[in-house]
Amino acid sequence: MSPQAKFLCKVDPGHPFFILPDLGKLEALPPKQCEAILQDRADMIGLEKRDPLRCGVELGIWKKADEVRRALRERFPLGVIIELNLGGNRSGKSKRAAKRVVEACLAKAGSRWWCCDSTEAMSRSNQMRFIWEFLPPEYKRFSGRNAVTKIKYSLADGFTENMLVLPNASEITFKFYSMDVATLPGPELDGVWADELIPLPWVDVLTYRLTNRNGIFHITFTPEEHWTETVARFVEGAVTIEEGEAELCPRRDEKGTVVGYAPVPRVQQCAERNARIVYFHTQDNPYGNYPGMRHTLKDKGEEEILMRAYGVVTKSAHCAFPLFKREVHVVAQSAWKALEEKEQKTLERVMLVDPCSGRNWFMIWVAMYARERWVIYREWPSYGHLGAYIPGQGDPGPWTVASAAADGAAGSAQKSFGFGLDRYREEIERLEGNEEVLERWIDSRYAQASTTAREGVTTLIEQLEEIGMTFRAMTPESRILGVQDGSIDMINSALFYDTKEEVGKFSASLGRLNEPSLRVVETCPNVIYSLSHWSGKDGQRGACKDPIDCVRGLFLSGIDFMGTDRFTWKGSVFASR
Repeated sequence: MSPQAKFLCKVDPGHPFFILPDLGKLEALPPKQCEAILQDRADMIGLEKRDPLRCGVELGIWKKADEVRRALRERFPLGVIIELNLGGNRSGKSKRAAKRVVEACLAKAGSRWWCCDSTEAMSRSNQMRFIWEFLPPEYKRFSGRNAVTKIKYSLADGFTENMLVLPNASEITFKFYSMDVATLPGPELDGVWADELIPLPWVDVLTYRLTNRNGIFHITFTPEEHWTETVARFVEGAVTIEEGEAELCPRRDEKGTVVGYAPVPRVQQCAERNARIVYFHTQDNPYGNYPGMRHTLKDKGEEEILMRAYGVVTKSAHCAFPLFKREVHVVAQSAWKALEEKEQKTLERVMLVDPCSGRNWFMIWVAMYARERWVIYREWPSYGHLGAYIPGQGDPGPWTVASAAADGAAGSAQKSFGFGLDRYREEIERLEGNEEVLERWIDSRYAQASTTAREGVTTLIEQLEEIGMTFRAMTPESRILGVQDGSIDMINSALFYDTKEEVGKFSASLGRLNEPSLRVVETCPNVIYSLSHWSGKDGQRGACKDPIDCVRGLFLSGIDFMGTDRFTWKGSVFASR
């Protein structure tokens, strides 16, 4: 065996970055030159293992995430910025987070960071192990404590007392979601790294802990529980800034030939302006076992593949309307105004009301411009735009807010304004102005229930008639006693579109223009939230049920365009957004 071959036998061939040179070329070199090349490579691998903080290789996706963080801080020099890394298994998101925590603590003396995980055992096996890995080697040789420094670590027990203090007085403390966050001591924090399925109450509490120091909230996890309240808080309404392709989700033509791949987000801007999401894909990390992951996911459904390999979570396991997407079903106010102007002579409008004692009524207005073309263009109460202002009440806020409950929790808009029928009539007349509303519909269970008045027994529909507002009762099936009335299928059918074809283009599979039958104007955020989140799991107590009840009543009552040109085909009136 040649000297070169003997030396090659001792070389690690498998490093993903420090690639072993071509063996044939190495053997052709003089022994000393061959040995020098291989020794240099071995030295670099050794340095990376001994001091990954200073000598470790950084992945491309890490640099992209760093750019996102810098952009957020430039945009918001004061206050908290939130960076989320949703990623596939073994995508490198946790290692980057640990390294950035250590770097931040070394860069600023007296920094205070919390690292949060599900349990103490999980923290020891993940966060504590990674933090230890990225500490400078000279710190690892210190084992114990003095007047300032406290660094004592073992693989079995993690950091003693679940914390460490660096020589510059920076602190890293480990917390667990099994604790009651409301009772934890409340120091000011420079940063939080929250790993794996952080509960929503922790997000709210810790954000305030970061405010005084203009802190960084870094959240990393694989969304294994799918559409949780924390996922909904940040993913719902997020706008994709950069996009990639899912190699494991090919798109095929009728012959089975791969013609493309499912698009997946890379960077998203959350509805909260100070928060962005960076997606880490399993294949981004050459230190992981992407071929093994690909084999494991070979026979899995697309939803599982997107979650495990790309960190992308879908609503289908949670929401009753999985096809609903903002970019497809939500119409810009400018597009709605253009439609209103174009179709002003033929546009038909109806109003639907879900009344309830103890909280405000919820109302929607629907415009129809052709058969099976519905646009929900107004809601009441609403929030977040000029048209949401209610005289004497202001902007009422959201109807529903995210919570641990499947269908959310009641928002401030549900709290009764104390309106009587005359006040409701005034509000309806104010909103409609000169609009011609052809029909008004109201939930039949509530509207037809008998009540005793001074003159005798009466119903809500009769009382409304007396003050000049004629309402029809929705079909009795719209009493929403369950989900077996067919209304969910009706709404899903109205939301349906060809997901494999661009919206607004002709779809060969549909044989028509590719667009959904039901759309919602962006100034109806409560309807949008409900269509995005409602699952029906909370039954009659679901906080976002009322907007859904109005939409169900629309379809169960068979409300549709009745113009004389009902058989005339009309093209799309909405430009692709």
